[in-house]
Amino acid sequence: MYAMFYKTSLTDDKLRECFDRIASNGRFEQTFYDGKTEKDAGVFIHDMRNPFVHFWLMADVNENGSKEAGFIWVTALERGGADGGTANIHFCMFDGVHPLLQFRLCRFGVSRILRLMDDEGKYIIQTLFGITPVRNKQACRWVRNVGFTELCILPGVAYMADTRKNEDAMLTYATRETIKEEWGISL
Repeated sequence: MYAMFYKTSLTDDKLRECFDRIASNGRFEQTFYDGKTEKDAGVFIHDMRNPFVHFWLMADVNENGSKEAGFIWVTALERGGADGGTANIHFCMFDGVHPLLQFRLCRFGVSRILRLMDDEGKYIIQTLFGITPVRNKQACRWVRNVGFTELCILPGVAYMADTRKNEDAMLTYATRETIKEEWGISL
């Protein structure tokens, strides 16, 4: 069974564990390629607690307990009409987690996020979009396999902290029409 734990149900220690896992496995620079999040657990926790950031810890839960596999967070949420707004989605999967589990959990998470409703029963998000640096070919392939549709390559839109240059990035999107509802059902 898959589960998503929203940031309000997580302690700062749990967020620090997430930070420590990606930092110790060399995933930090790849995930935060623009350098906006300092490589410091306190800054990471502060950033994820920001009310404009929506963070979920992803896990596989079974009779033996819970296996945390990574996290998804949404930024730049712009409210829209009755069908919902748009938001930028980001992924980070932990090392040591089987790629098939990562893939299924991300599909699960994307499907669930696209079907979140507010207190009035209206969808919150209609479209999720992502910007992935073209140089990270594995991430580009992975995002498409999760179910996102490639829209275009945007020249020079991704600032890369390691080179201090803007590089090309792939723009992708997903909607409730392109992401199957059954992907969001936890078995």
